[in-house]
Amino acid sequence: MSAVTVAVTATDPDRAAALAALAAPAGDVTVVGLDPTWTSARQAAALVDHQRTSGSDVLVLASSHQAKEVAALAAHALGAGLLVDVHAVARTADAVVGHKRELGGTWDVTCTAAGPVVVLAKPGPVDAGVVEVTLLAAPPRSTGTSRCSSACRTPPTAGRRSPTPRSSSPAAVGSRATCRPSGRSPTPWVARWARPATSSRKAGSGTRRWSARPAR
Repeated sequence: MSAVTVAVTATDPDRAAALAALAAPAGDVTVVGLDPTWTSARQAAALVDHQRTSGSDVLVLASSHQAKEVAALAAHALGAGLLVDVHAVARTADAVVGHKRELGGTWDVTCTAAGPVVVLAKPGPVDAGVVEVTLLAAPPRSTGTSRCSSACRTPPTAGRRSPTPRSSSPAAVGSRATCRPSGRSPTPWVARWARPATSSRKAGSGTRRWSARPAR
């Protein structure tokens, strides 16, 4: 008979009996416990490792907001189907069948998934006694790091100018930026926008100059 894994958190052992009773028609049930302090990604990684080493092809979790994150991550890593909010499961010759009710219980819906399957279940209350829960070991933490290379930095454009404050006195307004092209040392640039010294010129008169040159 095929193997089924039921996953619960260590702080919710009472849920294990109801989930085990729900999953029993799909195969031999093994109940494992997860540390509730782990993130969703770590819980999913621990379950994926267990599924791959134990040979289980069905994973059952109690439906909740965090369980949906864990189930989605685990299903993606395992290439598995995902059945959501089912209240009963069964196994056919080549698939796992989930039964659920929609629209306030007025519709009974059947969902079928072949191959590995992750099930988010909503079990009803049962009196199934106490089941044994095996706590999973913590998966290794990811050591990957990310950093921004010089390609992330955008050098200043020669045609770009800084805003000019309103003032009647002659001024040369400038801005300084640092260009860091890949494979080169940083090159500082100074951009200046100069305007005429007079403040009483008529509309349309005067000149404006824009230049960009290396800073010294």
